Amino acid sequence: ITFSKYMKKDMGFYFIYLRESELDYRHYKKISFSDSSFPGGYPKMDTLTTSLKYDSIMPNFDCANMLWDKTGTYCDSSKQSRLLSYLPSTIEHNWKRKVPTYTVDQLFKIQENSRQVQVTNKDGSYLLFYITYIKRQWYITTLDYRNKQCLN
Repeated sequence: ITFSKYMKKDMGFYFIYLRESELDYRHYKKISFSDSSFPGGYPKMDTLTTSLKYDSIMPNFDCANMLWDKTGTYCDSSKQSRLLSYLPSTIEHNWKRKVPTYTVDQLFKIQENSRQVQVTNKDGSYLLFYITYIKRQWYITTLDYRNKQCLN
């Protein structure tokens, strides 16, 4: 699977993950699951090829049984995530690292027109990414790899 062909070439791709249990990000010009720079290993995605279902109720993870209540590929088109606008202040606070103004602007622009897509598998694995509507076309702009369904 390669995401690069679904990315806006001049924008690149934001990869959000947990580092030492704190939110962080990397920016890539291109990425695929075979890319050696993909942090944290490669998620197994058998259901990525299933058709996209629009649902305001996204899959929930059952921590006791380590399973999803439904599997497949889902998009919540009814609301926007605020994760991207939260990211710069969190980085600056937790890592004492200044996020460049250009990056902050990009994150806010992406957030304005993005929707979350969640791919869940029978084995408990999942992939969470954001698609963004730019100039009458949808692009993958962000991969959320925080892996924190059952962290307390």
